[in-house]
Amino acid sequence: VLEALGVNISVDQEIVEAYREAMSLGMKEQVSTYAGTNVAEFIAECWAEGLNNQAQREYARRISSIIRSRYADKHP
Repeated sequence: VLEALGVNISVDQEIVEAYREAMSLGMKEQVSTYAGTNVAEFIAECWAEGLNNQAQREYARRISSIIRSRYADKHP
């Protein structure tokens, strides 16, 4: 899905904002320790949780929703 967007999703303003917010709240508790490495890993961790966990946490829901929205915009 991410490759099909045809854009660098890691510079998406909404995602960058969510990343910064999660960092300020404590990335380890909000997503995972590894998600704090950089925005690309934050996206990957959130996307993986969004796909694989029925009890998604806030950032997994938000990032998955943004990705799906960008995909739908690009591929109506």
